[in-house]
Amino acid sequence: VLAAKLDSTSDTGTAGDGITNDTTPIISGTGEVGATVKVVINGETLTATVGSDGTWSVTPATALANGSYTATVTETDAAGNSSTASVPVTVDATAPTAPTLTANADGSVGVTAPTDADLKSYTVSYTDESGAAKTVTVTKNTDGTWTSSDASITPNTSGGITLPADSVKDGSTVSGNATDGTNTSTNATATAA
Repeated sequence: VLAAKLDSTSDTGTAGDGITNDTTPIISGTGEVGATVKVVINGETLTATVGSDGTWSVTPATALANGSYTATVTETDAAGNSSTASVPVTVDATAPTAPTLTANADGSVGVTAPTDADLKSYTVSYTDESGAAKTVTVTKNTDGTWTSSDASITPNTSGGITLPADSVKDGSTVSGNATDGTNTSTNATATAA
């Protein structure tokens, strides 16, 4: 029986969601030993033979641009019988924007959340007044609200937070990055006043 999927080594987002940052994602599956598998994705036709272990895989030679695709998979056995399957693949090779960090004169640090539509969360790392390394992750929920991993830091309706002056060591570096679940932004930094 033919089965096809975005291979786990190319599935860089949440497992099984079909989202990848790999522009030449591996499509793999199982089938009847010895059968020929034809995969068509974005106009490119790829072929494989189902191995003795019942598995097959193909990799596009031409990189896919960001966007949604359907890989159409057809297996044909020696008797000419065929079956088909389809695999949805979304390529997202663009990292989100980093959060904006602003060191305020009063010693607090303001953090503005990125506005990327596919943003999942952002993380801010800082040193507290006692010299201990701290991290807070702010997550965008599916309903558009925001939650913080630190109960003492409450995100505003746009997902922004403020690290209070008495929580951040003066002169220390605060850094932050964002993720869409597939890609991670560059680090943004600010030096606390």
